[in-house]
Amino acid sequence: MNLTLTLNAAPIANPIGGRTSTANWMQQNELNLAVGSGLAREPALWRHELDHWQARLRLDAFNGDPDFGSAIGSLFAPQSIAYPAGVYLSNVSLQRSSRDQSLLISAGYQSIDQDFLVMQPYTGYLYSGFNDTLNLTLPGLPITPYAAPSLVLHWRSPGFGSWSIGAYWLSEETDLAGLLGAPTAVLPDLRGSLQVLQWNLPLWNQAAWLRAPLQRSDGEAVPRRLAAPLLQLGAIRSNTTFLSTGESRTGPAVLRNHAVFGALTLPARLPLGLDNRFWGALQWGLNPDQNITPLFLAGGWQCQGLLPDRPLDVLSLGVGRTAFSPQLLPQLNWAGAVELNYSFQLNNRLSLQPVMQWLLRPSGDGTVPGILTTALQINLLL
Repeated sequence: MNLTLTLNAAPIANPIGGRTSTANWMQQNELNLAVGSGLAREPALWRHELDHWQARLRLDAFNGDPDFGSAIGSLFAPQSIAYPAGVYLSNVSLQRSSRDQSLLISAGYQSIDQDFLVMQPYTGYLYSGFNDTLNLTLPGLPITPYAAPSLVLHWRSPGFGSWSIGAYWLSEETDLAGLLGAPTAVLPDLRGSLQVLQWNLPLWNQAAWLRAPLQRSDGEAVPRRLAAPLLQLGAIRSNTTFLSTGESRTGPAVLRNHAVFGALTLPARLPLGLDNRFWGALQWGLNPDQNITPLFLAGGWQCQGLLPDRPLDVLSLGVGRTAFSPQLLPQLNWAGAVELNYSFQLNNRLSLQPVMQWLLRPSGDGTVPGILTTALQINLLL
């Protein structure tokens, strides 16, 4: 049995700009449980069929006011954990892995961002547009803490990267988010399906300078905290039908959306810190007449060990821009964000991350001035 509890708190305020100056606190408690006989030994030492199987459970509990973004005039939440208060059943699944870890199949009640559209650099930011599924806003999309019945397959081939394919059944009748008391009013009354295909290709994974530990000026070895270089390409398809004719919504009742996405993480040898990465990401919706955010672009830079006596700290800079559909939302143009943060790794379980964000055209139509937010993200792993 593997049991982890992660506590993530994000107090935030906007001293400059927006409709009003206010403050907010959001907290996420995440419990992950994995059960299986194979957890007690290395995969190469698995002896029985049961060693290949794992049962997984995830619960998310949120506290605080998730409407901070709306209150200050931002269409997108400055905090990636801005969800209605309550306890969510985010994952109940059964998975089987091969002994060489080249094939993994999981089935159950899962979120799309647990397997797709996410790369490690995104998790270093607080803004929801970076630390999410590339600002994809398809109706009924099962993003954590929401989930859906699904089947996911991962296949890894040496030299050719890994392929992943997932199929999700979307229906309000199968939604379990409210089983433990979480509000479900935010979920649309729809029925449909969603499929995702994704290819991940590691880059320079044999380069000796990337595999070796980092070295401080005094010769002490330091573990790497930044993401390995990676190319990610994929496509997503959803076909949904709204069941409630009286529901307030934008666009047609039947939605068929296709989108492609890509992301790239590259290493860089810079005279700053111990290790550096540049990353970029794109989400392009192919049906702007049915997708309210058909284009999202983002990129950033991360630096580990910028301060000589803080080798595990990470400085992160991110820039993103979301374009809106001219057919569905002609009154909106675009919204953007710039985030700068610094993660103080106090030990292997606790980190403090001061955050500064500049939200550009936060309302999408230019009626709300730019917003400066300051926040402190606190992460504790038990």
